[in-house]
Amino acid sequence: MLKTSVHSTKIFPLFLWSILGILIFSVCLLIMIPVIRMGFQICINYNEGWNLYHTLTAMSGQALYSGKNELTPVNYPPLSFYIVGGLGKVLEPLRAGRYVSLISVLLLSAGVGYAVLKLGGKIYHGVFAGVFCLGLFLIYAIEYVGMNDPQMLAHVFVLGGLLIYLNNSYRNRDLFFVAFLMVVGLFIKHNLLALPLAITIDLFFKSRHFVRWIGYLTIIAVSFTAITLVLGGTNFINELVIGRSYDIERMYVWVRTFGRKSLLALIITLPWVIYAFKKDNFRIIPLYLLTALVVNFAASGGYGTNINMFFDLFIAISIIVGMMLAYIQINLKNRFKYYNYLLLGTAVFYCLIIVSGVPKIIDSYRVGSLVSELQLKEQSFIADTAYLANKPEPVLCEEIALCYYAKKRFEYDPFLTAQMAVTKKIDEKILLKKIEDRYFTTLQLYKELPKKYSQNLPYTSSPILSLKNERFTENMMQAIANHYTLERKSEIGVFYIPKDKS
Repeated sequence: MLKTSVHSTKIFPLFLWSILGILIFSVCLLIMIPVIRMGFQICINYNEGWNLYHTLTAMSGQALYSGKNELTPVNYPPLSFYIVGGLGKVLEPLRAGRYVSLISVLLLSAGVGYAVLKLGGKIYHGVFAGVFCLGLFLIYAIEYVGMNDPQMLAHVFVLGGLLIYLNNSYRNRDLFFVAFLMVVGLFIKHNLLALPLAITIDLFFKSRHFVRWIGYLTIIAVSFTAITLVLGGTNFINELVIGRSYDIERMYVWVRTFGRKSLLALIITLPWVIYAFKKDNFRIIPLYLLTALVVNFAASGGYGTNINMFFDLFIAISIIVGMMLAYIQINLKNRFKYYNYLLLGTAVFYCLIIVSGVPKIIDSYRVGSLVSELQLKEQSFIADTAYLANKPEPVLCEEIALCYYAKKRFEYDPFLTAQMAVTKKIDEKILLKKIEDRYFTTLQLYKELPKKYSQNLPYTSSPILSLKNERFTENMMQAIANHYTLERKSEIGVFYIPKDKS
């Protein structure tokens, strides 16, 4: 019996570290995709070009929120444009934004691991949680890893606030820095409300600290807002709260999709979540999970949202996974005879969540031919840029980066303008008249318009977004089909020019 016990003592750590090794190998394999992709000019998605234009505006000394062009509002806070823009003076702006994003997700993963250590976990538990977090981003949101978008950077600051909060020190200086980092994160991406809300609820139960916390948040947020209004433009608040159309069915789709993929993983965390709710030092983590569930799912019903709405859930779940492993290994060691089997099974389960997704990502990105495919698209992107550069202004691009590199003015934001039309913030007739008058010398779209839009049907009585295109209303696509003709096709999209007015 003694020999068996000694053998188990030696073999189980080997199994545990082997599982972690498999997890690390899988993550290292996947992260090569965004690393390879970063060197190409071809944009990852629509957001990259949008961020490029507004970064250019910020660094040229112009006011971001002047309201001079109502068709290109800036519905993001200002800080990311200045941070990326500052680096863009050394690096090319697109690559600067991508480097910031990649470094941010690595810092996020490290922060998750450090949070587990601060909560009492050991090195193994912290490393497992951090690598698992990075794996979640790579499996479910690889498009956002190394993409020129500010959300990853915003999460770094917000998570930094949590790490200070985990010191359980409520001195004025500490609470002030927590509030400061939260506000900085919100002034990079304003929808990261889950963690500030969780801390607010947690402090509400510790009432002697709650009033100071609210005071610090208010003073810092008001100060940042005042500075932005003075330096960035008086239209800041109006542009930041530009509404998006909301579809409750869209939220239900996300709930079902996320539920199918993660319901079991969430159920397995419940024992530790319930345990942690009873502990003052741990309560903030299950609160973070709950506020993330509510805030993330509520936000997912808005048009233009994507998997990035669930990044807070990725972070919260990853911390809990690390703490579950720590609880089993530390707390159950002398209470549960087969704790080592439970520990091993839990580690295997969460490792498989990441490992099982690797083949799908490798296949969808065609890793074997990734470089050659990117080179082909890059050549097309460069050719399309040269084509647009020779076109007189104004030009409208659905792939905004094409217009940016062709050095065209940013006169029209397809997504936000369509959203303003649907939410009645702007009269759709103004947009239709521009198209009918052939105002744009060239229109670039991702896909050729279906033939149904060329049938000269009457416009719908109110703006309706296409089910397959959130950047143009049905009426706008019909107007394009009737007043513009296809001139060019490429790997990037299609290009329309005005029809003869006669």
